[in-house]
Amino acid sequence: MTFRIARLFFASIALLGTAPALAADLPASILKCTAIPDDKARLACFDRAVAPRQAVTVPAAAVAGGAAVGATGAADAAGADAVVEVDSFKGVVKTVQRRGVGLWVLVLEDGSTWDQSDTTQEWFLQPGDKVELSKARLGSWFVRKEGRNATLRVTPARR
Repeated sequence: MTFRIARLFFASIALLGTAPALAADLPASILKCTAIPDDKARLACFDRAVAPRQAVTVPAAAVAGGAAVGATGAADAAGADAVVEVDSFKGVVKTVQRRGVGLWVLVLEDGSTWDQSDTTQEWFLQPGDKVELSKARLGSWFVRKEGRNATLRVTPARR
């Protein structure tokens, strides 16, 4: 029994030592929210800090040309690109890069960059492939190659 308590104590100490290292990886916009004492104001701050990561930039021409489905925002006619919230859109793979074991980065011809978020899935995309991206949950998206039923889970890159 004493050995079990000692193990638990040392495991707790080890975890406490990693907390500052994990906090250092967080963006400044999220770290500043932790200092807000009011619960509602802190939650609103976190929502604002995370919301830009969930938005996807889709070229206005893609929305106008019918490549994007479920557009809820209005494309800016003056600019070539506009941030428009969509449920799905189509694109063409420009490049794919391997980044670590089981991790891939996908770049579409419209310039958007996507990180594979599920390493258990087999990567099957190649440059030139026509794909459709559709919104999933918690900020992730599914990418499906035209003519293939399988999907990969990706998230918009934070670069």
